[in-house]
Amino acid sequence: MIEGSDLEKITKEAKNLAAHSKNSHLNLRRKEMVQKKVTIKNPTGMNLRPAENLCKVALRYQAHSNFEFNGGTFNLKTFLSVLGSSARCGDEITVTCSGPEEQEALDAIIKAIEAGLGE
Repeated sequence: MIEGSDLEKITKEAKNLAAHSKNSHLNLRRKEMVQKKVTIKNPTGMNLRPAENLCKVALRYQAHSNFEFNGGTFNLKTFLSVLGSSARCGDEITVTCSGPEEQEALDAIIKAIEAGLGE
């Protein structure tokens, strides 16, 4: 039979383990992402063709890929999200990739943007 003080010890230890587990998970997620800032170089910005080309690059990889711009976060694998960003030539965006193939995805996305997204 568990006595009152034993129950308190078990409860306290369980709470400590839960808190540690929760924090470890958050730290692990932070380590599992890569990001880089890049400037949009193509003259027309994120219009139809560049948005399509950027999505095609992101879709080649398993990583979750998005970019931040002007206070919003945009999914690089969703055409309407990329198009809706309204990013223009000269705008700086922050590309973030996480999960499997994150570094490869980031490198390919940055390379495509720096090359002008097919324009």
